[in-house]
Amino acid sequence: MRSTRLLSGLALVLAPAILARPCRAQEKNPFVDSWFWGAKGGVAVLHTSVARTTAPVVGAEWLVTRSKFGLYVSVDQAYFGCLESQDKDCGADSKVLSTVDNAPTNGVQRQVQLRDMRRFTTAMYLFPRVWADAFRPYFGLGYAFNFVVGAEPGQGDAFANSLARDTVLARIQSGKTRSSWVGTLGLQLDIKRFAPFVQATTMPTQGNGKFLINGKGFSYYVEAGLRYNFGSAIEHLK
Repeated sequence: MRSTRLLSGLALVLAPAILARPCRAQEKNPFVDSWFWGAKGGVAVLHTSVARTTAPVVGAEWLVTRSKFGLYVSVDQAYFGCLESQDKDCGADSKVLSTVDNAPTNGVQRQVQLRDMRRFTTAMYLFPRVWADAFRPYFGLGYAFNFVVGAEPGQGDAFANSLARDTVLARIQSGKTRSSWVGTLGLQLDIKRFAPFVQATTMPTQGNGKFLINGKGFSYYVEAGLRYNFGSAIEHLK
C-alpha cells in the first residue's frame, strides 16, 4: 500500500514535466531549446583616426536557445578599401586610411592603408518576452575579436632606414587585431522553422590601444538576415 501511494505521488509530480515535452514539440513556431543556423548582411560604420568608413558586411551565425536565453556565435567580414600594392586602379576614393606613429620621428603619424575587417563574436542573448507567439525582441552582451585583413604603410616605401621600416611594419602588424565588448539590440520573427531578424551592434573603439580601427566614439553594425531552426538542442529521453 505504501509503495502504491509513493508511486502515485511521483506520478503526480512528474506528470507536468512529462506532458510538457509533447506540447513543446508541437509549438506553432518552435523556439525553446532550439538550434538555429543563419546568414546575415548589412552595413558597418567604422571609425579610424583619419575618417569614418561605411562598408558592406556579410556573415554567418549560430544560435542555441533556451526559454529566454541564447548562446550566440558569429563570424562576419566588412569589405572596404583596397591596397595600392594589390590593385593598380586603387584610387584615393577607394582607400581606407588609418595612422601609426612614424619612425624614427616621435609624434609624427604615418598613414596606413586598410583592406577589410573580420569579426568573430560570442555573446549571451536575452529574449525577455514574445508577442503574438512570433515576435521576439532581444538584447545581448558579448565579446568581439576583430582582425584587419590587410594593412600596409602609405606614402610609398620611403623610410629613413631599414630599422625605421621594420619599426613601422611591426606597429602596423600589432594594430591589426584587437578585442572589444559588443552590445546587441534586435528583433526576431518566428515563422514555423524560419526566423528572419534585424539587429544592431555597437562596440567601443575610442582609446582602444593602437588598434587601426581606433577613431572617436563607437563603431556600429546594422544587419538583417535569416535563421533556420534545425531542431532541438537537447537530447530528450524517450
